[in-house]
Amino acid sequence: MIVSVVYGGKEEGKASAHNAKDIAEALSSRGYTVHLIEFADNIISKLKELGTDVVYVCVQGKGYGDGTLQAILEHEKIPFTGSSMRAACLINDKILCKLLFDRAGIPTPKWDILSKKQYLEGNYPFENFGFPFLAKAPTQGASNGIEIIRSMNDIPRIENVFSFDDPIMLESFIIGNYCTVGFYERNGQVVTLPVVQFLYPPREDKIFITGQAGKHTVIKCNFPSEVEESILRTAEKVFEVTGAKGLARVDFMVDEKTHTPYVLEINAVPSLRRTSSMSQGAATMPQEAAFAGIHYEDMIEDILKSAEGLSNA
Repeated sequence: MIVSVVYGGKEEGKASAHNAKDIAEALSSRGYTVHLIEFADNIISKLKELGTDVVYVCVQGKGYGDGTLQAILEHEKIPFTGSSMRAACLINDKILCKLLFDRAGIPTPKWDILSKKQYLEGNYPFENFGFPFLAKAPTQGASNGIEIIRSMNDIPRIENVFSFDDPIMLESFIIGNYCTVGFYERNGQVVTLPVVQFLYPPREDKIFITGQAGKHTVIKCNFPSEVEESILRTAEKVFEVTGAKGLARVDFMVDEKTHTPYVLEINAVPSLRRTSSMSQGAATMPQEAAFAGIHYEDMIEDILKSAEGLSNA
């Protein structure tokens, strides 16, 4: 089988390239013929020239992994990993996801929509919304297009977020513990990976990753069992209602006082970079798989075999 690992992205291009390299190496070790290709205007002609049987989607961010590449591949009837165009487009838009979460009864932090016009007119009731809150560009991933607003003095920082999107999203800042749950498909069944949480400051005796607020230690969840079960049930519901397929990661904040898990977002093209060394950090899904005793190469190959359209190719 000929596999083309397609990577790229504007703000997340470097991370995408690192992920693609590790994925390609894992698949090559399993005997696949693998090509690394950067997403460009000639992507279809390049894929056909190489005789591609399936595309491993590794592109990230707006204009890449937000349904853009998926739509092109669906039109050309080329099998690919991960979610369909429709689901990827939904998942990449934080505002659409928030509307869906509210409709489905999924707990998520208080939120609102702010347009640039409303912001410039100066009539949004920020004090009524409540501080602190996050101003988020709804189509951006990682730490791109996010500002924390702690008081009225920070309001001008919202202008930075409008450089990415308009309208943007405001979201109450939950004080607590950040955690995440990964999913991938194996033989037609969804595998739910263990809940992992992030500790700050990082512990040097543990693997850490670099996140929005710096370096964090990744550990297996040590929440009470009822909280962990609530996180898992909620994450599974998010995976289902968004139509995610192949793989995804659901991120949470667990309120330090009430222990309520709130869904922040779901990622349709999560990092799959192999855990290599403490200096390079660790991707959460491979770390979760390691906690579950699942080999990296096994997970990467299972995701490949679950590719959209592969069974009909």
